[in-house]
Amino acid sequence: MLVLSRQKDESIIIGDNIEITIVDIRGDKVRLGINAPKNIPVHRKEIWLKIQKEGAVPKKIPTNEKGNLVLSRQKDESIMIGDDVEIMIVDVRGNKVRLGITAPNSIPVHRKEVWLKI
Repeated sequence: MLVLSRQKDESIIIGDNIEITIVDIRGDKVRLGINAPKNIPVHRKEIWLKIQKEGAVPKKIPTNEKGNLVLSRQKDESIMIGDDVEIMIVDVRGNKVRLGITAPNSIPVHRKEVWLKI
């Protein structure tokens, strides 16, 4: 697991086409904005587990004005991107969020400011 600290309006890039942005931090709740291709499923982990176990059909996830997915998570809660990438809220302290990213070695993960320089 790679752990990166981010603040509001900061992002991480997964692969070349997925961007996760810290939209808001309120107490222990974090709103994540997810910009991903429409063919890549994004779910809260508990929904993803239910889909895997029962084949449940997920509800439509709310989007913001730009069409990005917006999910609220708190410490120790995760989202799944596809079947291979998990983003977990490891810690929330003040205006900083620590994200734990678990992804195959073949999928690069960078802070956005680093990715822009590559």
